[in-house]
Amino acid sequence: MNDWIKKLADEDSLTAEEAARLDEALKAQDAAGLQSMVASLPRFEAPTSIVGNFEKSLRRRGVMRLASGFGAFAAASMAMFFALNSQEAAQPVTEGPSADSLYDWHNEAVATSVLPGDGAGMAAFSQVARNGESQRP
Repeated sequence: MNDWIKKLADEDSLTAEEAARLDEALKAQDAAGLQSMVASLPRFEAPTSIVGNFEKSLRRRGVMRLASGFGAFAAASMAMFFALNSQEAAQPVTEGPSADSLYDWHNEAVATSVLPGDGAGMAAFSQVARNGESQRP
């Protein structure tokens, strides 16, 4: 039978005698009415209980997928909420540097970085520091 399957897959490999035999077999099958007999057979009907149980399982699976999707969304939402809104310990209020002291610090940094190894840099810093103190009210 495998030989016939291979030969039918490649029509060129059939000899004239084999092609004639195949045509006769097909005509005999048509004469016997095999196709009409197969068409007249009753269709298989599954019992209603099996069909009902199958439909219930499909609905249950759909509901479970939907519920698991909502559950995953809720868990991700809660995790993001807690990550964004986590309250850390309150930071004590401390006196930070004011704008004036930052300005003085900047002037000090500029004055000392002019010539770091030179005493003139220190003299310039002391001059800037004295001027800053005299300008304060």
